[in-house]
Amino acid sequence: MQYIRLRSRGSSVSFLQELLGKLGYETPSLGYFGVETDVAVKDFQSKNQLVVDGEVGIKTWTLLFDKTKPADVLGDVFLGEQDLIDFAKRYQLELAAAISPDPKFREAALSSASWGSYQVMGFHAIPLGYPSVQQFVDEMYKHERNHLEVFGRYILKNDCLAYLQSKNWAKFAECYNGSGYAQNKYDEKMAKAYLKFSTQ
Repeated sequence: MQYIRLRSRGSSVSFLQELLGKLGYETPSLGYFGVETDVAVKDFQSKNQLVVDGEVGIKTWTLLFDKTKPADVLGDVFLGEQDLIDFAKRYQLELAAAISPDPKFREAALSSASWGSYQVMGFHAIPLGYPSVQQFVDEMYKHERNHLEVFGRYILKNDCLAYLQSKNWAKFAECYNGSGYAQNKYDEKMAKAYLKFSTQ
């Protein structure tokens, strides 16, 4: 689903307002994310132990879907594992982790992917103190707090923590995201987010 927030417009906003309406919130279904929708979203987030920021991303969407069960209406229209398998066969491709029964192939596949909310590459698993790449991946599936744990390990291991503590956004972004951080404006985004939430 699309990420939306205050002043967003479009069909995703209309869908959000429809779901909120099912939960008893009186939000006008106009396709515009106004103040009333913002208040409703924040109330929903607060009642469901989410970060109360008014921003509707994957976590808020997931809980909205869980509470309103739109899948009962939409039916079986989502991409599934079998779809990926069928696609791979059709185009003579292979799922990376299943190329060979040799465990080294699976480990290479898991190592080359990024995991969790903080997108930490699998090849960092051993340096960050995990017994194996597979156990690192298993931890990412258990709970989102494990994503935060690996983020903490990463910034400590790679000497990024001091930059975060001193709010040196550019240096932290370079340390965490690499030399291309400026192109994606990661430092600017962090500075704006900090300013927004520190003044609430």
